[in-house]
Amino acid sequence: MSWQLLERALANDTGFEITPSSLAWSWAQTQLQQGKLDAVFFAAKTTERAKWAQFSPPLTLSRAGFFSLPGTKAQSLYELKASNELIGVLQGTAQSQFLLDKGFTNIYPLVESDALLQMLLGGRIKHAFIIETLANYYCTQMNQEQPHPCLQPGEIPQENTIHIMGNLDDPAFLNFSKALTKGLKHLVATDQVLPLYKENGLSPDIYERWLAQLNAYATDLKSHPIRQLN
Repeated sequence: MSWQLLERALANDTGFEITPSSLAWSWAQTQLQQGKLDAVFFAAKTTERAKWAQFSPPLTLSRAGFFSLPGTKAQSLYELKASNELIGVLQGTAQSQFLLDKGFTNIYPLVESDALLQMLLGGRIKHAFIIETLANYYCTQMNQEQPHPCLQPGEIPQENTIHIMGNLDDPAFLNFSKALTKGLKHLVATDQVLPLYKENGLSPDIYERWLAQLNAYATDLKSHPIRQLN
């Protein structure tokens, strides 16, 4: 859905050309820091990243939690932290940082999301700390190629706004963020965002929380607050 919002928000802006490239998350961050990429898509804002990166307006909210195969006993964050069981997580992600900040030492970092699923299916790990959309992807698209049980959610303790991330000292990215903010304001004012949230199974409450974050971002850019037309 974030990509749909991005395309619609910039549909009438000819000043930017977006060329997607699929890379492992940790490698994408390295390429961005080295100036070999202009931006990285679907990034959560963290304290560590804010030291070197700037962020676009939020495109959506994302929740992350512990997922496991059906039949695996669900455990709380504190139970898993105290256990000896390895927790699979994608290296360099906000989810990895979240677990480290919580004091987890039993983390099994992986570079590729496909490898994380294979570790679960092979029984090498029992739990993965991932975003809900990745768990849904495992259950839908990947299930068509290799049938397997859908993952079951446990505790979902993390919620982040999702952004596009650029280098802190890149003025072109700041101009991009301003254009994207303007485009999102137009989509909200013409009631094009809430239906998209509903189509993707996201509740009006999540939409309202996203809108509040977008308003705050727009205010920081010294823009007018975003209001939906009645």
